[in-house]
Amino acid sequence: MAGFSGLDLDYLNVGAVVSVRTMLDKDIEGEVIACDGNSRMLLLRSHRPEQDVELDDLHIINMDHVKNVKVLREVPDNFVPSDASDLPHVDLAEISNRLNEKLALRAKEKASSSSQNKAS
Repeated sequence: MAGFSGLDLDYLNVGAVVSVRTMLDKDIEGEVIACDGNSRMLLLRSHRPEQDVELDDLHIINMDHVKNVKVLREVPDNFVPSDASDLPHVDLAEISNRLNEKLALRAKEKASSSSQNKAS
């Protein structure tokens, strides 16, 4: 599965609006919040019309699973957000806890299905 190469992330500036097409042909449009070329991850913020004005969706995208990226609106290279409070808060401890819970649940389900297969 060939995703974007490392150089492709260099032109994605924070604040730019992009459209991303995944390998599963899902289109995601949003504002670039963060982009890391080393881990090949992109964080987009988008808003659905049916949502409250205060709520946004955050999409964490692995660029190895992306077919195409289109820049819909660029920002200057020296763009700095006028107010840091505009950026969404990301609680890393909460994310880590949720990940650990999901991994434990998955391990438990796998052990359960493995023991059921042995009993058959």
